[in-house]
Amino acid sequence: MVRVIGRRADLHGAGAAKRAARPATGQSRIASAVEASANMAAGLAVAFAANLLILPALGVPVSLSQSAQIAAAFTVVSLVRSYVLRRFFNFLGGR
Repeated sequence: MVRVIGRRADLHGAGAAKRAARPATGQSRIASAVEASANMAAGLAVAFAANLLILPALGVPVSLSQSAQIAAAFTVVSLVRSYVLRRFFNFLGGR
């Protein structure tokens, strides 16, 4: 469809320029999950080390196994939180 608007022809319809000027709506769900997973891996390493340093300083003895279990539990919580917040903000950005 070709419309003449003023002196120029609009080959794609009147709204095409507006649509093209809009920024992308954000990450796909898969990209969000990949980013959250990378964040999770880094967080797991930091949490594991922090448990080994901080808990004994607070008088709570912790073994390597216990530190890994605690770090894993909080990492799963962090992964879910990160993914949900990312999707929420992408939803808000697409409105």
